[in-house]
Amino acid sequence: MTGMGTAATIYGLPDVGLLTLTEMVFNAGNIARAVDIPVIADADNGYGNAVNAIRTVREYERAGVAAIQIEDQAFPKKCGHMDDKVLISCEEMVGKVRAAVAARGRGGHADRRPYGRARRHRPRRRAAACRGRRGRGGRRRVPRGARGRGRVRSRRR
Repeated sequence: MTGMGTAATIYGLPDVGLLTLTEMVFNAGNIARAVDIPVIADADNGYGNAVNAIRTVREYERAGVAAIQIEDQAFPKKCGHMDDKVLISCEEMVGKVRAAVAARGRGGHADRRPYGRARRHRPRRRAAACRGRRGRGGRRRVPRGARGRGRVRSRRR
């Protein structure tokens, strides 16, 4: 479930940070209940700091979402297709990832993936600068021909 798709559906506007956690979780829950495949949802930048990331994880888990992605953008965030995005520090993002992992329920429902889209940083350079995120509990879910929860593979890097 994309932020752009949700913003366009609800407001007819691009994803410029107008949607709240509550609106995104409501839409994600509707989708999760309507389909029999895992739902991966856009969780923007976790809707704030590390404390907000904890609430974000718990709300999406309650809605039945299988995985979320948290971006490393500063507030107000912008859609990935827009220019002039600003990123938070690696240390702050590591704190969000740690908080999100700690908030994950025992059911193993939700999974997090730090996700940045700033054009002014080369992806490889950004990845090298933030290698600290790996090994701190961050995981990726990689859907490959997913037709049910049992077919989504988890891969640690």
